[in-house]
Amino acid sequence: MKAIMSPFLKSSAALILAGGLFVGATPARAEVWRTGDRVLVEINRLRVRAVVAADDRTRDRGLGGVTRLPPGRGMLFVFGRPQELVFWMKGMLIAIDIIFIRAGRVVKLVENIRPPTMVGRVLTTGPPVRADMVLEVRAGEARRHGLEVGHGVTLSPLPGGR
Repeated sequence: MKAIMSPFLKSSAALILAGGLFVGATPARAEVWRTGDRVLVEINRLRVRAVVAADDRTRDRGLGGVTRLPPGRGMLFVFGRPQELVFWMKGMLIAIDIIFIRAGRVVKLVENIRPPTMVGRVLTTGPPVRADMVLEVRAGEARRHGLEVGHGVTLSPLPGGR
């Protein structure tokens, strides 16, 4: 799954990335997350050990080409500030749930998105949504753990970090 951003958003993201990303880990404190960091994401009953994708190259690749995503694992796409985002399924081989997050809260859930079945067809998550992070997990995880729009999101660094 990949993020699609306008040229203006890409240049803004590049400026933000140059200085580091400050993303709320809890409502009370901020953390700097960089590509390759490992983080525990908690939403309702869902606990995911995620790898951070915080630069254009890593966000563009995303989970494309991945053939298996175990339960409790995922990728956290981090943007420096809220942006209008649409994700697409180019290069995806597995079904996933996509959780859009803004200011530490779930703002949109797109569940059980299947990879494209026709050559040249690229599926997207629908109209843009304003978010500063996006979590991708194995299809069915959002429903299994009772995720809903409005749930709070907690991020904690994992030992070993990078």
